[in-house]
Formats: sequence, structure tokens, C-alpha cells
Amino acid sequence: MRKIILVLTFSIAFVGCATETSKNTQSNTTAKNTAENTASNFNVNKSAETTAQPMLKGEKIEKPLEVKFESSGLPTDWKKVDTNKEKPAEFDTSGGVLRLKIPGGTDLFGARQNAPRLLKPIAGDFEIETKVKFAPKSDYQGAGILVFNNEKNFLRFERGFGGIDGGGSGVRFDKSVSGDYSAVSGTEQNPTESGEVELKLIRDGKEFIAFMRENIDSEWKEVGAFETDYPETVQVGIIGISTAEEITAEFAYIRIMPIK
Repeated sequence: MRKIILVLTFSIAFVGCATETSKNTQSNTTAKNTAENTASNFNVNKSAETTAQPMLKGEKIEKPLEVKFESSGLPTDWKKVDTNKEKPAEFDTSGGVLRLKIPGGTDLFGARQNAPRLLKPIAGDFEIETKVKFAPKSDYQGAGILVFNNEKNFLRFERGFGGIDGGGSGVRFDKSVSGDYSAVSGTEQNPTESGEVELKLIRDGKEFIAFMRENIDSEWKEVGAFETDYPETVQVGIIGISTAEEITAEFAYIRIMPIK
């Protein structure tokens, strides 16, 4: 009987010790996992902080702002964007206008984001206008106004030839929404063979409205309207595109005004 009691006592002690060891192992594993998760979360948050984009500060348009191109070069408070390293675009202002020589194979569509442009951050409502001298003849060639929020969200308003809908020569107003590119109004709705057109784009809150005219004596024609929740500040300016051969577009001026 005494032997049985000793065996039982030893067995109970052994089981207790094993249970305590298991608890300690689980506790250590939990602590390790917690520490790893904490470190992982810290690294994710640190990475997010590192890659966070700064808030874009734009100019509030309270009086007309007119950019007249001079032989001294591009205006200092505008940003030239040109990612073509092999064959960069030419921005020539020597003649008192901006002559933009657009290399072939350039676009602002999907993964291809190499179209040359000239941009300025603008805050709030505005009206941007330009006159472009341009004779596009291949699919696709376009030159005009750009409102750029980011690489997947922007508006293009151009004198062009062709496009996603296979149109001919005219003026088109396109949008990219979360990378989904489509026409607000294509060249078939706004045909023209004119080598010189005036383009105007108005931002009124969430609404963007595009207008065109073929000469200063004609009435402005509404091309299309689009509503979106862009932030207070967006980048605004001009753009040139050619998926075909090299071509030159000439911009007489850029005018930005408060809306009435």
C-alpha cells in the first residue's frame, strides 16, 4: 500500500510539473508572437509614414493669372514634367509662345505616364484657358489642358485625332477614374479640322465643364461636364501626347481666372 501511495504521489507531481512547463511554453510563445506582431505593426506604420505624400499646397485664384511665354524660358512657379530619358520633349519659348515638341510613343493612359506637361497646383474653383495651334493626323495625337489629381485620376481636354473610341479629327474631353479611362465627350461629338482652337475648362466645386471655340469671334461651345470629388488642390496646366510619330503643338498662353 505504501508503494502505491508513493507511485501515485510521484505521478501527480510529474503531471503537475509537465502542466506547468506547458503553461510556461505557451506563455513564452504568446509573448514572442505579441512582440513580433508589435514589431511588424511598427514597421508597417513606419513604412506608411515614410511613403506618405505631403499635402499639395495650391494657389487660390482671386484675380486673373496670365502666363505669357518669354524667351527667358518657362515660368518659375510652374513644373515641367517629362519622364522621357531617351528622347525628352522640347519646351521652346524663344518665339514668345510655348512650342512643345512631343516625342512619339508618349501617352497618359494606364501604365504609360510619360506625356510631357507643364503644371501648377491650384486651390479651389478656377477657370483655365489656352489657345493651341496643332494639326494632329495620327491615332493618337492630342494637345490641350490637363487637370491632374494623381496617376489614376485626372481629366484631359485636348485638340486631337483619334482616341479610345476611334474618332477622327476634333476636340475631346476624357476622364480617368481610379485607372478606368473613358470619354466624357469624344471627337465625333466635337469634330473640327481647324489648326487652331481655344480651350477652356471650369472647376465649380465638384463639377468640371469644358468649352471650345475655333476663333475669338465665335461663341464658346460646351463640350462636356463631369462631376468628381477631387481634393481642394489639384495640378492644372497643359499636356501633349503622341502615340504615333513626333509632332509639335504651340500654346499661345495659359490664363487662369476666378470663376464669376
